[in-house]
Amino acid sequence: MNSLSDSFEKAKAFARDLPPSGRWTLIGVPLALMAGFALLLSGNIGTRDEAPVSWGKVFASSELRSAEQALIEAGLTDFRTHGQRIFVPAAEVDAYNAALMVDGRLPGDSLSEFERQFDKSGLFTSREQLADLRNIALRKEVRKTLAAVKDIESADVLWSVKQSGEWPRREKKTAATVSLMPRRGTALTPERVASIRSAVAGMVPDLSEEDITVLDQSTGAAHAFEANGPLDDRTQAAVAAHTRRYRETISQALAYIPGALVNVSVDLDPVRREVERRQSVDSKQTVTVESAETTRNRSSNQTPPQGEPGVASNQPGSVSVGGPLTETRDEQSDSAMRVVPSWTTSERELRAAKPEAVRVAVSIPESYHDAVAAGRGLTRGEDEASKAAYAQAVDAIRLAEEEKVRERVATLIPAGSPATAVHVTTVTPIEPDVPPLVIPWTESVGELVSRWGSTALLCVVAAVGLLVLRRGMTLPEPAPPAALEERLDRLAVAGRIGPNGKVEEDDDQPKSQRDRVAELAAHDPEAVAAVLNSWLRNAA
Repeated sequence: MNSLSDSFEKAKAFARDLPPSGRWTLIGVPLALMAGFALLLSGNIGTRDEAPVSWGKVFASSELRSAEQALIEAGLTDFRTHGQRIFVPAAEVDAYNAALMVDGRLPGDSLSEFERQFDKSGLFTSREQLADLRNIALRKEVRKTLAAVKDIESADVLWSVKQSGEWPRREKKTAATVSLMPRRGTALTPERVASIRSAVAGMVPDLSEEDITVLDQSTGAAHAFEANGPLDDRTQAAVAAHTRRYRETISQALAYIPGALVNVSVDLDPVRREVERRQSVDSKQTVTVESAETTRNRSSNQTPPQGEPGVASNQPGSVSVGGPLTETRDEQSDSAMRVVPSWTTSERELRAAKPEAVRVAVSIPESYHDAVAAGRGLTRGEDEASKAAYAQAVDAIRLAEEEKVRERVATLIPAGSPATAVHVTTVTPIEPDVPPLVIPWTESVGELVSRWGSTALLCVVAAVGLLVLRRGMTLPEPAPPAALEERLDRLAVAGRIGPNGKVEEDDDQPKSQRDRVAELAAHDPEAVAAVLNSWLRNAA
């Protein structure tokens, strides 16, 4: 306790001895340092108010380049990439999310509205209430995202969940209706409808694109999902897959031509499913398909006629015996046979989404023909005749190479492609004159200040504070070592100070004021230093 009280008294005396400017500096510098470090840790110095797009999604490398390209095409360039995330101004994050949603690159992972809704829940909130809060939050987030689309004035979404079956085979099916009001002078394109349907299906749980109906409030038309339509994701994926496959195959076949450009366009067969049946008949070979044989036997006995019947009607006939019995037998046999020629039936089922026609455009750089001519030993020459002969030879090489490429490509595409499906031409590539990127020094200085300005400002404030405190403090000047040794030697010779540094009493001579000061300095040097410091300050 004594050490604490002594320290407090010394600090109090030190603050009391400081001038007013030193006291204010002593109070203000620590406060400024603490406030500066607090702002630096909070991240609000030198940075603008930003928020990540797609609710903080970490994009893959290919997704990141695609998302940046989509934002640039939409005219939204005020963004920066940090790592695998894209940061934009917080006030415009909805517009950026809407641009990514229209392009089909928006994930369904919204958390801001969910957090605000779940903050309202309490300890005794039931599961049904939590589900209602979640649906409300999700509906608000979807509405806000759809309304931020460039050509959409207002939007709303409603969905319902239907449960069928009994436990444990209970199934859930979600159906939704998206109501959109386009801005004046604009219309909903089929591409925009398909992208919005995909985005909503990604944001609402247990919802598929087949169960989403988009309602255009300006015309009252409802756009239902069309399976295998021209805008179906599976159709687009099939077109992209076939295009990529043919482009890679043709590019590999033309790898011997440096700088050749290959463009491929694929048309899919509109027939979803095709079954082909064939039947062939061979008249030389027959097959018995039915055979029948019938036999009938008939026998009869006949007695000869007897005497003439009686004259009277009620008289019996004569009982006299006639001639012998006559027996007759008849046998008949029938057979039937049906013979048909043999036939063969074959059935073939063709897969859907097959390429119907493929169109290819190949661009050959002009330098390739010159390289071929140089490989054959042809030179341009110096005179006009040599130059004309060289140009004619190069032109013949060009025609031959183009025809060779045309034949090679024709063997790699489907046979049903039109005759003009392969287009080969020679181009002269022109290197674009890209000006060097010059960053203004003001932008460099601004970025340097925004990144390190807060730290430099804190260092300057700390240095100024220490300098002001140093000027406000008056420290006693130490005595020169030589003068101090001479003074001690003089006192030792006079017998005032002993070998152990203590002042010895001298009974022969009376103590002077100087002796008393020396004795006081030996016992309490701090008090003597404080008194001298006060004298010097008053003298100054």
